[in-house]
Amino acid sequence: MSYSIGKRIIQIVIGLLVVSCSPTKTVVNNKTDIKKEKTIYYDFAGKLTAVQLFFIKNSYNWDNEKILIINYRQPISSCHFDNNKITSGGKNWWKDFYSKINTENCLNINVLANGERVKKKLDNIYYFDDKNDFFLLSY
Repeated sequence: MSYSIGKRIIQIVIGLLVVSCSPTKTVVNNKTDIKKEKTIYYDFAGKLTAVQLFFIKNSYNWDNEKILIINYRQPISSCHFDNNKITSGGKNWWKDFYSKINTENCLNINVLANGERVKKKLDNIYYFDDKNDFFLLSY
C-alpha cells in the first residue's frame, strides 16, 4: 500500500513540474509599453559637411535616389562577429530584412570596414570597401 502512495506522489510531483515548466502566454500591458517608448535620435542627422556629402556621393555611386541606406560593417577589432564576409546567407538575410520595408527610391549599400579581406567579392554597386576609412575615422 505504501508503494502505491509513493508512486502516486511521484506522479503528482512530475505532473506539477510539467505544468510549471510549460510555456505560458505573457500578457503585455500596452499602456505601460507606450510610456516606455522613447524618441529615436539619429546621431548623424545633419552632421555632414558639403565636402563629406560630395565624397559619399562620388565614392558610393549615390546619384538620383532620395535616400541612401548604408549598412556599415565594423572592423573585426571592434566587433565580436566576423561580419566582414559576403555570403549568400548574409545576402538572403538582408534581402528578407528589407523586403518588409519600403525602399523605393533608395540606394541600399553595404560598406565593409575590412573590405580588403573580400576584395574579389566587392562589386562597387552594392558592396564597397570603406574608402579611405571614411566611416571608421569620421565618427
